[in-house]
Amino acid sequence: MISVSKQKLLLLIIAVFIIAKTLIALSFHPAQWDEAVYVGMGKYIYSSGQSGFWEPIRPPVLPLLIGLLNPFTAEMLMTAFAAGTILLTYIIAAKLFNERAAILSALLVAGSTIFFKQSSLFMTEIPSTLLALATLYFLITQRLTSASATSGLAALTKFPHFLLIIILLLPLLQLLQQKKLKIAAAKTAVPFATIILIYLTINFFSYGQNIRAALEPLILAASHQSNPIEAVHGLLYNAFFYLIVLVKQNLFFIFLPLGVIAAVRTKKYLLLSYLATYLLYFTLIINKQERFALLFLPAAAILAGQGVYQLLLTKTGNRTGMAATALLFLAAGFVTFNITAENYGYYHERQQAAAPEYSYSGTILTSNPTVAYYTNNKVIPYYFSTADGEEGIRKAAERFEKNKDSSEIYFNANDFYCEKYDRYCSEALEKIENST
Repeated sequence: MISVSKQKLLLLIIAVFIIAKTLIALSFHPAQWDEAVYVGMGKYIYSSGQSGFWEPIRPPVLPLLIGLLNPFTAEMLMTAFAAGTILLTYIIAAKLFNERAAILSALLVAGSTIFFKQSSLFMTEIPSTLLALATLYFLITQRLTSASATSGLAALTKFPHFLLIIILLLPLLQLLQQKKLKIAAAKTAVPFATIILIYLTINFFSYGQNIRAALEPLILAASHQSNPIEAVHGLLYNAFFYLIVLVKQNLFFIFLPLGVIAAVRTKKYLLLSYLATYLLYFTLIINKQERFALLFLPAAAILAGQGVYQLLLTKTGNRTGMAATALLFLAAGFVTFNITAENYGYYHERQQAAAPEYSYSGTILTSNPTVAYYTNNKVIPYYFSTADGEEGIRKAAERFEKNKDSSEIYFNANDFYCEKYDRYCSEALEKIENST
């Protein structure tokens, strides 16, 4: 049960966050590449293929949610997901540790610049993380059926959340020698399997009626783990990339190790396993992007919040400790603002941006998905990159050749990425460029 004072403080944090996000949502929302894809997929679903386009590599949940919404409503929905993430971060931290550590954890999430910016975008990270946090909460409270269902939805919102299978198995390990194992295993497996099986069945009938077709989106998505466009250089930088990202969000993440020690001592293995699984996976893959840290940011914030509590609030008087913590958070906020000035650039860009005017009629053959965001035309994308491999490049080039005489064509050479050694990709791009 949340105390009244902590409840008011939590509500204040969430209210300030929502007000700030609402003010931003009132400005024009220019589309980024991935946002345009999800919006285009949503239009495709609700128009029965007459508008937008479908990209199999993407999970289906977000397009289903935003496909009928205007930009402002969709952005407020994303804000609601973000507010829910802040709330669940607090609830889990309070459940595992205490309310003061929970408030610190909620502040760390709400005040992280990447979280604040990404919660304005039509992207999968924050909605999927809310579902993943719900899975963690249900596991902590031993509601296996609910945990299984939310993990399935999380996986179909962002595919890396298939990692939750590992977390789902942990409670079963404690029941290996007990008669309850079969019941617990069924509760854990059936909802998740049912959700994923429905998705695979739709794929089966949509992409070719064979096992390969059912798994096609997952296979294509797996190839982008090695996307060279987003690679970073240097062994140490690769190893510590996401820890650096966390500290850039707020200096209080330096207290994460203290929280990990506290969690080990108090046997909070589910939380530790969640953070370790995600951090290890994203550290090992080549594709490194700051936004991927959002998938484990709340877990890291819970541990860092406990670390701050351990160091400051238990070593000094309550009032003194809270005052010191507030001052340090304020200082960290100023430093974080200076480090992440790019966020200001995003909001300034939104204030200055205006919707481009497209005069296309009929089907649009495009090298950039943003066309689908600004129009209701049917769109055929033909963009590709080295990361797609020869098969992906061949399919995109075939789409272009098949439709170039019957469609409006939008082409921009900067929409393609071919590494110098990738001759197949370069030749395909050259052929398309010559045709346009």
